[in-house]
Amino acid sequence: MAASPSFATARTLLGRAARLLGGNQQTPSPALISYARQVQPLVERVERAYADWLAHTQESPNPEMLANTASVQRWELASAAEALAALEPPAEAQRVHEGLLQGLRLSARAYQLLSLGYRSTTYATVCDGHTLLGDAQRALRPIAEQLAHWAEPRGQVASPGPAPARQRGAS
Repeated sequence: MAASPSFATARTLLGRAARLLGGNQQTPSPALISYARQVQPLVERVERAYADWLAHTQESPNPEMLANTASVQRWELASAAEALAALEPPAEAQRVHEGLLQGLRLSARAYQLLSLGYRSTTYATVCDGHTLLGDAQRALRPIAEQLAHWAEPRGQVASPGPAPARQRGAS
């Protein structure tokens, strides 16, 4: 059985994410602004997935439907994590990038646990999935705030569109 992210890992991620906001408050570089604007939709996607999940759990008591919904959310977030892993962030965004990547992976793992738990009616697994999902959401909040700060620095007007970040391994 493969090792899964532990709750201790999620708590470590929470601590790292909280420290991100206490750092440098200088005007971000154009590369940092571009990076933030490019990855903000991923954070919004995670937040939307979480809101959709909460709505589904309130609306449907059907375990099979919840399992299917969780499975779709897991696939979407695993795909988003894969796309994010292909980006090479500016050096000053490396910690945020790693935190975001870990948050996406934790969220995907949480949805996987939820899908497995609802499919097999193993409610301990469902509880673990909900706990991990909540931990991932709390860890991603300060990352989302930092990205918003970088994307819209004070005194600057947003440009029409960000230049894409470099793909890793691209020539």
